[in-house]
Amino acid sequence: MTAKDNRDEVFFYHWFDCPAYGIANLNGQPHFFEFQGYQPTPNPNYLLSPVSQDILQMAKESWDISKRWETAHRQGKVHANTHPYLDEDRQRGSELDAKLREAFVLDKENAIEKAATFSLKTPQQGSESSKDLMVQWTTPAPQNTP
Repeated sequence: MTAKDNRDEVFFYHWFDCPAYGIANLNGQPHFFEFQGYQPTPNPNYLLSPVSQDILQMAKESWDISKRWETAHRQGKVHANTHPYLDEDRQRGSELDAKLREAFVLDKENAIEKAATFSLKTPQQGSESSKDLMVQWTTPAPQNTP
């Protein structure tokens, strides 16, 4: 969390209209987060569960690989059909993706529900799926039930 603005760093995410899942800090500890669908609330709700430092490091490495591809693609150095890896990152990227798919399992019985407001870490170019984000976690708004 940055002291000046009460936001936590997002280390990795998958984008589908909004951050669908990923890893971000909550109270200074890395957590897996998963979007819980659109609700009639101001901010989308996510379930979060803690992850190990090993998973965090793998996610950061995977994110770096994704960012290298995005940068090369934006500069016209690689074609879109090479997505999601540069040739030199293809083997390691595939290994990381397989490990992270196994690790990204939400512990729903012990998960914490939070509302999220995502923002850019700094002004950036690139697609929505590759920007460095920050998140502010808040208590979810109560659901209005008929």
